[in-house]
Amino acid sequence: MSRKNEVEERYRKLEDADIEVWKTKIRTIAHAPWRQTYHIQPPIGRLGDPNGFSFFHNQWHLFHQWSPLSPTIGLAYWRHLVSQDLINWKDMGISIRPDCPYDSHGAYSGSALTIGDKLTILYTGNVRDNENNRHAYQIRADYRDGEPVDKFSKPVIFRQPRGYTAHFRDPKMWKAADGSYYLVIGAQTNDEEGTSLIYRSPDAGEWHCVGRLNPFDKKIGYMWECPNLFWLNEKPVFLFCPQGLDKSLCHYQNVYPSAYVVGQHLDLKTMRFNPVNPEIHLVDKGFDFYAPQVVSNADRTVLVGWMGVPEVNYPTEKYGWSGCLTLPRELKLSGGKLLQQPVDELKDLRGFRRPVSGQMEEPGALSILPVPGEPAFELDLTLTGTGMTTLNLREDRKQNKKLRIRLNFENGLIEVDRRNSGVLFGEKFGTKRYAHFSSGKVRLHIFIDQSSFELFVDDGSSVLSGRFFPDGEQVETSVVNESGTVIYSGNHWNLKNVSE
Repeated sequence: MSRKNEVEERYRKLEDADIEVWKTKIRTIAHAPWRQTYHIQPPIGRLGDPNGFSFFHNQWHLFHQWSPLSPTIGLAYWRHLVSQDLINWKDMGISIRPDCPYDSHGAYSGSALTIGDKLTILYTGNVRDNENNRHAYQIRADYRDGEPVDKFSKPVIFRQPRGYTAHFRDPKMWKAADGSYYLVIGAQTNDEEGTSLIYRSPDAGEWHCVGRLNPFDKKIGYMWECPNLFWLNEKPVFLFCPQGLDKSLCHYQNVYPSAYVVGQHLDLKTMRFNPVNPEIHLVDKGFDFYAPQVVSNADRTVLVGWMGVPEVNYPTEKYGWSGCLTLPRELKLSGGKLLQQPVDELKDLRGFRRPVSGQMEEPGALSILPVPGEPAFELDLTLTGTGMTTLNLREDRKQNKKLRIRLNFENGLIEVDRRNSGVLFGEKFGTKRYAHFSSGKVRLHIFIDQSSFELFVDDGSSVLSGRFFPDGEQVETSVVNESGTVIYSGNHWNLKNVSE
């Protein structure tokens, strides 16, 4: 059976879907505009938050929110993928369906952890009653290789504690050194203050709240989604998505940010989390990034995020699909801040290497890089200069279309502008994003796919991710010296197509 037919077979039993219509839609969407070549994307419908990112039986397991019957927000399932190398992903089909009284309105986000011979999943079941009141249940399900997910008949956490609303979701588990299990979960107080709670269990079956984790001495938004708690260099790192965060506390333009704070030490008895620096940092400074999931395995800590944001409509929706995930990124800690770098395995995607270099001293000088006009590529470029230089990606000079990266070498400012990069969307949240670098010199490590970019600045000290939707004539890459001088050198690779 072909790979395409296997995918069709896995989804043939979706509720209320006509099988033949379903197969036809999948085949049509496979050839729709802007389909990615090396990013995880849905075969149909809407992809959302990554979930259950884990390492089990010598394979990487990754789940994600999936609304298979709608390219916009719909009833949420979990889709399951596995990989040996974080590049080639096998589609295992639907793992969790919203098919019980405790998840009737959606299988929301959660995590997975190896416990014995099982991959144990914990997720939030969303329910709306007859008066449309929200109820949140934390549900356990166990997965063994080659078997269907075994969902527990009753929630392991039936309701939120007193003093908290039903905005209570997205449990993230880990195992402590003493053998017990912990989870952190996003919450909202009755006073509509965002926070997180810590639960403990001897066996991941019966959970008890042991305290509130809040590293801050002020209100940080009205709800915290998708918390992650992990350790790097023996220091706790807390990632979360604070909804309603005051922009004076953390500059962001997306509807909701994804942020982090690094602690000196975390005492799970007192819940004391002393920040190295009380400043809140953005995980990703780009346009489209939310709900990251982090897994630690074999001295590595790897992150994957949703390359999307709530409340934005994407141009692919009219073709029956939307959403993708970021590339896997390895996390390290330096000077109290996260460094994010594309995992080394991604080098196996590389095709032919083309060295590129140049020097420009005249204002207005233009250099078209001698690389093929391919839609998916990797570009690793170091630029040294004075004044202002622009790097244009997926460019059509006749139509003045391009993804523009502007470098101000005097003040060390990067400006990413997607205003003229193709189909305009999400403009109410701004068309430009910014990051800083040490003035005079910068390394840009860029991954371009059919409809996305990921820009790693100076070994991942900043990352900017985003979707963009160019047309077929946008094929050039150029460097423009606006003022001062610039010297650049690096490498370009075309990248393999590993999509379904």
